[in-house]
Amino acid sequence: MRRCLFWMGLVAILLSGCNSSHQETKTDPPADEVADVTVVEPEIQTGNETLPEDAPVLKFTVEQLHEALAAGDFNTVAAGHWLELTGVVHCFRQEGGTGAPGAYVTLREPGEFERREIPKRADIIMASLDEAWGKLRPGDEATIRFQLSQWSGFYDGKVVSGGGEPVPRATAQELVEAVKADKAAAREKYHDQYWIVTGTMADKQPYSDGFSFGFDKVYFSAVMKGDDQTSIALELPHVRVLQRLEPQEEVEVLGKVMILDEENVTEQKPYYIGIVDGSRIDVDAF
Repeated sequence: MRRCLFWMGLVAILLSGCNSSHQETKTDPPADEVADVTVVEPEIQTGNETLPEDAPVLKFTVEQLHEALAAGDFNTVAAGHWLELTGVVHCFRQEGGTGAPGAYVTLREPGEFERREIPKRADIIMASLDEAWGKLRPGDEATIRFQLSQWSGFYDGKVVSGGGEPVPRATAQELVEAVKADKAAAREKYHDQYWIVTGTMADKQPYSDGFSFGFDKVYFSAVMKGDDQTSIALELPHVRVLQRLEPQEEVEVLGKVMILDEENVTEQKPYYIGIVDGSRIDVDAF
């Protein structure tokens, strides 16, 4: 009997300990023992963070970069590395949907491309406007060093090699007046040279197969007012640039100025001043 009571008591003690232990796990600890936990919001990279200058560098051509992106987790591969991309400057645009600072430079593969052929390209957010059209022009071969951010993409771009002098500026009215005053002198100054031209939009047309102002290959087209009688034709490399243009809107367009001889002006090609490879550079986002 005593032995039975002994075992019953022991079981009771054990059950009491287990229940007590279970209750302790459910009981909040005293306030002075609560761990100091700070909730940290994830930091979104927007181009302000900079790798050390001596961080390792991964180098690519545009085609090699596309292959690396298609191969797998490129974020892991690129982590902690500067990236260097070599290609040909295709176009510029300011800002982007991420709101990241700077200007986009699009590098493409080298070589000539037909109108319907789309080259492999990569957009890089430059560290400043001057790092973009202050140093580069469409058609320049260049190497750009940059970083990769999950949120901003390729950002903090700086020109490592290539490019040249800053692009000069003029208004559409100044360009037209120079051509009217002395066409030979205007051709010497402007023709076949890259300029940033500011003016008022007059009209825009969608891409039309086989249609050209006669300056270069046409991708998309628009017209800028030079004065009341003379307009400047624009040929643009990307439809998103055209979509953002509105009549009577003041715009800045970077491109190569072309001044035709009078005999090349026809009813189908009525403009003798044009800008080809045009890139709009004064908008906040595309």
